[in-house]
Amino acid sequence: LSNNSGVGRSSKKKYSNIAEMRSMSEQTGHSVSIKAMVDNNDRNIVFSLPYIKEPIQAGIIFKAFGYTDPEDIINLIGIDDPSADTYLKLIIRDSYFIGTSHEALQYIGKYSVHLIPKEKRYVYAKQVMEKELFPHLGFSSDNKEKAILLGHILKKLLLINIGLRKPDDRDNLVNKRIETTG
Repeated sequence: LSNNSGVGRSSKKKYSNIAEMRSMSEQTGHSVSIKAMVDNNDRNIVFSLPYIKEPIQAGIIFKAFGYTDPEDIINLIGIDDPSADTYLKLIIRDSYFIGTSHEALQYIGKYSVHLIPKEKRYVYAKQVMEKELFPHLGFSSDNKEKAILLGHILKKLLLINIGLRKPDDRDNLVNKRIETTG
């Protein structure tokens, strides 16, 4: 895998914790950064996606992958500790107004970095979610693999936020991928 994930404290004022993962395709060298963030009030849990200018609520991202049932979203994140229940309820609450995968992709498409007509937002968001997100998984990866990986990133972030896990040291070589010459 060509990825590097780190979880730690942010120096910015808006978010208390940020989990960041850089994903790079070995075939094309294409690289993107995905961030999961918890705001300072512990009220919003969002993802920053490539080619999308605004952070999107975590529940909406899962719904865009077809996981519209709240139980499925909770299972993808996979935290059994009762102290995480508040965060899980916030994730479900923030995506309550989105019912289907199509609606979620339409919503994500509204925040594209390019000016796109309303009728093409769905196609744009679908392409970002399928082709641009996690290029290290390759073109043969499906939505389930990507949703599981997003759930894993979110799980790490929430465990740090509730104090059950220590932040990773992003400068440690264990958390880096080193490419040698030749």
